[in-house]
Amino acid sequence: MQAVGIDIEPDLPLPDDVITTVLRPDERVAKGEERAVFCVKEAIYKALYPLSGEIWDFADVRVQPDPACNRFSAVLSRAAGPVPAGAVLDGHLVIEDGLCLA
Repeated sequence: MQAVGIDIEPDLPLPDDVITTVLRPDERVAKGEERAVFCVKEAIYKALYPLSGEIWDFADVRVQPDPACNRFSAVLSRAAGPVPAGAVLDGHLVIEDGLCLA
């Protein structure tokens, strides 16, 4: 394991203008799962920033949440220090009690 990233958010809908910033055109998620994608991307940023020292854009990661299984999978579109572009990152995603945790 090279890094750990954690994010927790209130499980509330994202404003439409934020959704268009967070989601890539090729990310298809169910209505209401946008907050989960935001939470996952924030957790990934927190894990990768210490390795790369670079600011990331939401479009630099493609996320596939699977809240029913408490999991997510994400693919990097660019390298982050020692983590190559195309790397697949898997993690835990829990949505309950009004919170989203990745």
